[in-house]
Amino acid sequence: MKIYIDTVVCKGCGLCIYYCPRTVLRLSDRRNPKGYAVAKVYDLEDCVGCKLCEISCPDLAIYVEDETQHPKAGKEVSILSEVQHQQGENRIRC
Repeated sequence: MKIYIDTVVCKGCGLCIYYCPRTVLRLSDRRNPKGYAVAKVYDLEDCVGCKLCEISCPDLAIYVEDETQHPKAGKEVSILSEVQHQQGENRIRC
């Protein structure tokens, strides 16, 4: 299981944290360029892949990837992460 958070888009509303049944996410001390505290993955091992965080995010700032069901999808997301890393680490890969 991998969870990607677009820290530029995240506005720290906390809906992902509220709806996560396993308390996988929390707000970090890190602020994005707009000044919002962004969501961060703290307990990835506890993630059950329900995607409630992804579904509840009004800004589509979270993407959950289940590697067991989509083994080829990781390549596309990895390329996206590398490109964005070169542009200033706008996404956090957990």
